[in-house]
Amino acid sequence: MTKPLKPTPDFPLFAHVAGQWAKKIGGKTYYFGAWADPQAALDRYIAYLRGNGKPDKQPIVSRGRRPAKPYPDYPLYAHSNGQWAKKIAGRVHYFGPWSDPQAALQRWLATEDPMTTTVYVSMDARLSPQQ
Repeated sequence: MTKPLKPTPDFPLFAHVAGQWAKKIGGKTYYFGAWADPQAALDRYIAYLRGNGKPDKQPIVSRGRRPAKPYPDYPLYAHSNGQWAKKIAGRVHYFGPWSDPQAALQRWLATEDPMTTTVYVSMDARLSPQQ
């Protein structure tokens, strides 16, 4: 997953790994908008500075507006936090923002074997008798 560069050198927000433009305020991270729309994030930040808005403590994700999978057999799902995810061995693992499904897929493919090998090996061992 590649974070975008700031639109301008004096852009006050940074690209957070959650796929959002964010700002550290008082030691806490606040989110102002998605990478795809830096102007909207800047507008929200300016409104916050003027006292007209409130930053979000969680990444901004529109409920019910998750993206469709890029293709039917795409192995990851769109998690509500704005990341492509997969449940492996009972735990949810995150692989990248919705805005970059190919990078998320590459990250999953790079880490798939170490996370799943033991599960598949143990299942194969039960299914095929020892000779």
